[in-house]
Amino acid sequence: MYSARLASFVGHLPNFFHLTRLPPSRAFDLISNSGHDLYSALGVDSQVSNRDLEKHFQEANAKLQVAYTILSNPDERRVYDRDRAQRREQRLHDENMELKAELKKLKEQHQNKELM
Repeated sequence: MYSARLASFVGHLPNFFHLTRLPPSRAFDLISNSGHDLYSALGVDSQVSNRDLEKHFQEANAKLQVAYTILSNPDERRVYDRDRAQRREQRLHDENMELKAELKKLKEQHQNKELM
């Protein structure tokens, strides 16, 4: 029953799938990434107004269009993948440094307790 309602809902969004070049059959996969929750798929809660819903839909659609444009171009995709790997490496480095600082602080606290 849920799948039928989802299919019905998706049937009302032909422009979304046309603009993002996603076939309607992929709608369930798109929603699945949000835990089968239509609200979280658009980043809204159940109290959203129709006006705000339209705004969030347009924003989500624009993000998908940009992502498709970048990832479908081999040169842009290579640059994106390189930058993504660098950002990940930097994030891991930063996390590692934070953990080392925290460990150092804990060791100092432990030594201070032993001296008392």
